[in-house]
Amino acid sequence: MNSFREVIRAWPDTATLAGDIGARTKTVRQWLFRDRIPAPFWSPVSDAARKRRIPGVTVERLASLGATGKAPAAIVAERQPEHVA
Repeated sequence: MNSFREVIRAWPDTATLAGDIGARTKTVRQWLFRDRIPAPFWSPVSDAARKRRIPGVTVERLASLGATGKAPAAIVAERQPEHVA
């Protein structure tokens, strides 16, 4: 998972994720639009992912995304120099 959007899209829809974590569907849709999940919801999202057997959604991963807005692999890819032919 390289973005909060990817995490949210791992659920069948925003209403399902909202129901799993006790949030409003409108709120989860805003997260999707903003590519953000607020820190107080990282643990509930991680727990819900575990119950649904969605791999790669952990509090640590969400914290990593929250710290930079991107997963570490995406940052490394950005820092690679362009090849000049």
